Amino acid sequence: DAERLLNALSGTGAARIDFAVLHDLPARLRDCGWRVRAVVRADEVIAVAPAAGRCLGLAVDLGTTNVAGFLVDLESGARLASLGIENPQAAFGADLISRVNHAIRDPGGAGELRGEAVAALSTLANDMCKAVSTRAEDISEIVVCGNTAMHHLLLGLPVSQLGRAPFVPAVCAGLDLKARELGIPAAAGAYVHLMPNVGGFVGGDHVAVLLATESEWSGARAIVMDIGTNTEISLIHKGVITSVSSPSGPALEGGHIACGMRAADGAIEKVRIEGGQITLQVIGNVDPVGLCGSGVIDLVAALRKMGIIDKRGWICRDDHAAVRDSAGQREIVLAPEVVFTQGDIRAVQLAKAAIRTGIDLLVQAAGLEESAIERVLIAGAFGAYIDLDSAVGIGLVPDLPRERFRQVGNAAGLGARMALTSVSARARAAHLAGNCRYLELGTRAGFQKTLMRRIGFD
Repeated sequence: DAERLLNALSGTGAARIDFAVLHDLPARLRDCGWRVRAVVRADEVIAVAPAAGRCLGLAVDLGTTNVAGFLVDLESGARLASLGIENPQAAFGADLISRVNHAIRDPGGAGELRGEAVAALSTLANDMCKAVSTRAEDISEIVVCGNTAMHHLLLGLPVSQLGRAPFVPAVCAGLDLKARELGIPAAAGAYVHLMPNVGGFVGGDHVAVLLATESEWSGARAIVMDIGTNTEISLIHKGVITSVSSPSGPALEGGHIACGMRAADGAIEKVRIEGGQITLQVIGNVDPVGLCGSGVIDLVAALRKMGIIDKRGWICRDDHAAVRDSAGQREIVLAPEVVFTQGDIRAVQLAKAAIRTGIDLLVQAAGLEESAIERVLIAGAFGAYIDLDSAVGIGLVPDLPRERFRQVGNAAGLGARMALTSVSARARAAHLAGNCRYLELGTRAGFQKTLMRRIGFD
């Protein structure tokens, strides 16, 4: 049966058959009356399905906070479905270091975290396939991008060396593994391609962003940043890509905020000043129940503009109706059940300072002034919705002409889809990753001084 199949595939380059496919081959050929569809990857037959079956691919952006999946028809390249879910690893910590420490210190921690990552990918595969009336067994290829810690935790690779400086990955090169080795539902011989890492916590997700946005930054002095729980930033200058990772934490996405939440119905997404009063725009036009990331940025900018918080971040106005004391801490009341506390402001200050310090030190290392930056690309689901004036107002990004900024949405997901459907795109991603010069922020001269300077709202 194997020889018959390979003979029928003469001219395709197929020379071998995956063992799991071979195991089911006799029954599949006879059940289908010898009319089948074979999926060939390089020289290997990785799936044999009924002739009327579909050949699907799955691209996944494995984020620290959220996981986004895209189901693609590999014959046409069309996107069939997309789905985003919360990363279930959040149960073990909202930030990367908490999860890495859990994997290191708890005897079963690494297995728990790997299991949650696999569960997230399995949920995406099964739910999206169900939505388009197909099965996960029709998925022949999977591409995953994520930061270095997410990459290692999914694969069960050692992370002890990632938990302390100089944060050395076990591997940076792109990897190709069988989906069954990871426990992800797919065709019998399907592969998972892990996009290459750069170094430290700059991983395949940032490489995917660079791949997806290359036409926008190529030939320019540009900053490319993917804002999230872990923010990756690259400066492109004279053809050299220099990258850093900023541990911004979840505050800018609504995490570690007293009334923070995801962007869902009831989340305050925009804040404005009208007639000296704070006005709110709420997702779903319902009563507010919390603040999502874009609302957090807007609110801090508005409070600073109104003088309710000073340049050091202290709530300094007792005479404003929205300000009150609660349990020895000042807070701003936005709605009956929604407040913004002094502690929340501190969390935002630390997050924005970490990101801005990364930008400052990249610009400094290149011998440039901020004004020389010709383009700033802001990626990430959160980055797509922030108001640029608010971001500039709190010092999150440089005060440059607004036409130099471009918000590109989930570019990591787009880059993963490009790698899913194109061998040349994978080769380009590997080239970009290999071309990146990684800088470890914590070891840079002036890091602490710059970080402290950027905590305030000057």
